[in-house]
Amino acid sequence: MSYSRSPGPLAYLTPFNRARAERVIREDAATLSTVRAFDEFHLAFDRSRHLSGLDVADVDWEDGGAIWSQHHAYVREHMANGDNLRGAMERNRSLREFFSAEAVKAFDDALLGLSRGGRCDDGVTIELAKLGGNASELTWILEILIQDGEHVVPRRDRKDRFDEESRERLRKPPYREIHEAMFALAREYPHVWVQGTRDYGLRVAHKRTSGGVSIVTSQGVDRPKIGGRR
Repeated sequence: MSYSRSPGPLAYLTPFNRARAERVIREDAATLSTVRAFDEFHLAFDRSRHLSGLDVADVDWEDGGAIWSQHHAYVREHMANGDNLRGAMERNRSLREFFSAEAVKAFDDALLGLSRGGRCDDGVTIELAKLGGNASELTWILEILIQDGEHVVPRRDRKDRFDEESRERLRKPPYREIHEAMFALAREYPHVWVQGTRDYGLRVAHKRTSGGVSIVTSQGVDRPKIGGRR
């Protein structure tokens, strides 16, 4: 669609805009998808404004009555709940937001060589059949992040939370050695642990999140996903 003249002011309304999000997460909200989308939209429509649902809920409308009060509560408790935002931001962060630029660059380069494509932002699914059972090529890539002393917590003893029955399912040829090598990383490093139910994630203790950061996730027996957003 094209315009013969610049349109009037446009309101882009989402639960959080940049200002409201940064009050909750106490850091730059540029990684929030709605903030990124508005920034791109604003390049074409400079008279647009990004409003948060909280901005609308803050309007003091004396004649709104009970319905307006219910709207206030719904926006704050459900649509624009700060706890939900923090959780969503944690789940949508790439590894580069948890580790040093040097470690991520080395990790990306190594992952590129192993997978012949892909970056840690989106994650790369590795077909173990193509590794030929060679566990060392995979584990040394993971150790790049595990040993990133700038951000990880190197002396936090975390216990595995992955039951023996699930482990046994993976201890079968031809990928037994690769999974065992991943489990061995959790035994070697006190700040690394294995967590999951049927599939597992290899997690690294981190200064910024109590739940640690998952650097690889098993997807069945033969297709682990390395990197990706968390």
